[in-house]
Amino acid sequence: MKALFLTIITILVVAIGAQVYKNYAAPVVPYVQPQENNNQERPPLSFEGDVFPTELKTDPATGDKIFEGLGVRFRVPGEFSAYVWTVTPGKIESVIVQTPEDEKRAKEILAQENLGGKGFGPPATGVSFELNEEHLTLDDRIRRGGLRKDQYDLINIAGEDAVRFESQSAGGPVVYFVTPNMRYIVTIGIGYEEFQGYGNIVQYQKAFDYILSTLEFTQ
Repeated sequence: MKALFLTIITILVVAIGAQVYKNYAAPVVPYVQPQENNNQERPPLSFEGDVFPTELKTDPATGDKIFEGLGVRFRVPGEFSAYVWTVTPGKIESVIVQTPEDEKRAKEILAQENLGGKGFGPPATGVSFELNEEHLTLDDRIRRGGLRKDQYDLINIAGEDAVRFESQSAGGPVVYFVTPNMRYIVTIGIGYEEFQGYGNIVQYQKAFDYILSTLEFTQ
């Protein structure tokens, strides 16, 4: 697997002590273009069932990308590309958010040969869903991740307790929580490599904050 996506899954999963699955297939990267409103009736923006969507819908009124699945709904600002990526179907699945320019650079990196498993890709904000097979509580997850009390803050997201900390391995903030039905551990994080010249993450902080502010539980 190319280094870019290994880096992204490190950002989203390793930062909280989860196991990294290797040798997975390259992801499908659909890009949803914002649509004109034209005063037409807005189509449904929801997905049914306990499933991970194959792509994100676009709100024609705002251009926002909308994720709805696995009991969670959130929005991504319209100026970003947002695509789904399945690592291990049903166990680790993610939404990757990048600027169109960084998405283009990511594709160019993927197209390069002889990377040798080295190097890093452009920055990204990501949302990862990990199946909570052991029915861990948030406290269990904190202990499993090895975080000390002085290393994280307890916050509230959509009425549920969550953990926020700065991840040295990811290079940016990470938030994680357990969904109310205990089925998934959700991780939201920013990853970048400052020494590679990708240190300006203001836009990714915007996407991170917007996802957190619009997140809600549907189950």
